Amino acid sequence: YCGSRHLASTLGAIHRARGRLGRLEVQRTAVHGCLCPHHVYIRDGVVSGVDDWGLGAPCGEPLRDLGGFAIRQAAARLPDVVAERTPQAYLLRDFVGAGLETLGLPADRWRDVLVLAQAEYAVDALDRGHVDEIRLLAAAVNALPREQGEPEAARP
Repeated sequence: YCGSRHLASTLGAIHRARGRLGRLEVQRTAVHGCLCPHHVYIRDGVVSGVDDWGLGAPCGEPLRDLGGFAIRQAAARLPDVVAERTPQAYLLRDFVGAGLETLGLPADRWRDVLVLAQAEYAVDALDRGHVDEIRLLAAAVNALPREQGEPEAARP
């Protein structure tokens, strides 16, 4: 999709998010590898367990698990989440922000985590011939608030 006019703003948002997160030092830690609501058990509002560690690693990228869980939870409502239009959006923003703070990172980078997680998910889906996830990524990017310093031409 490099050079695609239809995805120019999406690719630009991915590039900017990657640049912002790439400047941060993220401690590698044990990761699940496929953290989603199906693998997480919650009791009394607290995570009580996580199963299926087949893709886990003792030293991996924790932002993948954090972002992957959030985008799977948001699903088709991802554009509403990044635009903070629903109560679920605030819950996911706070969840990702708390995860970032736990890692010693700025909580306000939560949208970057979601954009990059959805980009990775979309690329995996494209490898299987599915385009819905790239469309969802584009819709989420279009719902992002205008970023400071973003070129006017980058937005539809």
